[in-house]
Amino acid sequence: MIAHAQFVRRGLRSLLPAAAAFLACGAAHASLIGYYSFNGNVLDSSGNGKNGTVHGTVQYTATPWGEALTLDGTSKSNYVTIPIDTTIASMPQMTYGGWFYMPQTPSQIEEMITNDDGGYDRTLEVRGGSWVAQNGPAGGWAAGPAVTPKQWTFVGVSYDNTAGTYLFDVGTHQYTGSTTFNNSSIAGVTYIGVNPFFNYEFDGSIANVFVYNQALTGAQLSQLEAAGPSGFAPEPGTVALFGLAGICGGAFHLLRRRQEAGR
Repeated sequence: MIAHAQFVRRGLRSLLPAAAAFLACGAAHASLIGYYSFNGNVLDSSGNGKNGTVHGTVQYTATPWGEALTLDGTSKSNYVTIPIDTTIASMPQMTYGGWFYMPQTPSQIEEMITNDDGGYDRTLEVRGGSWVAQNGPAGGWAAGPAVTPKQWTFVGVSYDNTAGTYLFDVGTHQYTGSTTFNNSSIAGVTYIGVNPFFNYEFDGSIANVFVYNQALTGAQLSQLEAAGPSGFAPEPGTVALFGLAGICGGAFHLLRRRQEAGR
């Protein structure tokens, strides 16, 4: 009995690091409130039931990891809405982004994610041939690198209204700054692929859009990008979150091996 008790105590101690990693995964998942792979549908794979709605007609095209939402940029009436309120009043801290592909160099403004009501609100877009994050007031955007056609690019932005700061991430580039945020925007819904006020539509493909109700750090955004479009995948019940896939997966693997060794 004594030997058995010592074995149990040693086993529990050996599980503590894995258990800690497991809890960290759960904490990261708590801030993910919407995830859309667009793998043939507009369903929310975060487990929060924030399923999207298709407006007009959209296409789903094949990618190396699944499918993506594809828009032609001409009709102005084909887009997706998601029932997530990304206004400052609802989410003073937030992060959203995804993976984007443009078949050619853009010649006009094109929208990816926004709830703009005409006041240049929080928005990810293409402007002047470059990836851009709108930060609130007119002219208050952060310009990133030029769009490289026919290449999937990770684009994300985090906003901290309390601190009055933003972090814009495009590929390996990150831009930070301060701004006076615009409190006027469309409540209760976020648009993907079109600006509802200016009617700019995206011409290209969109995959793996994510929304967090906290301002991610530069390191966390880099981890999301490093995981790649096929590695992010926070499907219900999985632990590939925040770029913690390796940590979480390792934790579960360690738990399984410890359990098997103890049988």
